[in-house]
Amino acid sequence: MEKKKGFNNRGVQIGTSSLLLIFTVLCLVVFSTLSLASARADYRLAVKTQQSVKAYYAADARGEELKRDMNRKLIQLAKEAPSEEVFRNLVQQNFKQAFDQSSNQISYAVDTGSGQLLRIQFQLLPYEEMEEGKANYKILSWSIQNKEDYEVDSKMPVWNGNEDID
Repeated sequence: MEKKKGFNNRGVQIGTSSLLLIFTVLCLVVFSTLSLASARADYRLAVKTQQSVKAYYAADARGEELKRDMNRKLIQLAKEAPSEEVFRNLVQQNFKQAFDQSSNQISYAVDTGSGQLLRIQFQLLPYEEMEEGKANYKILSWSIQNKEDYEVDSKMPVWNGNEDID
């Protein structure tokens, strides 16, 4: 068998394995970059979630303090007042804008600091039922609400499922 000059059979095999190695390393670099980007995005989301949860629980704790203080004040005012009319006037003076005399309700809004409010609404028990050592109210609502209304962007025409597609 005669060997041709400049032609090496082994060179083709080394070139193929080199290309395969380069392709494998390139794939590993791409996948590691994507993994790193995904991990960073997950971390940012986790931090935002942590801040939101902390803000919610801080507002919830503040709401519990308001509830406790309100109940103590109601007991004190009930002891001072000789009648229901005097009691309502004392509640109006002490709770000012939070008290709605027509519905006998006290409402609070606690800012969570993240674009939301914790809205708390209490229904006061009748004057005759006010006593120490119990809750002198009923909780009507204890909910998170957005400070601003959500506006849907309707500028882009989106198929609603009813009309025919042209």
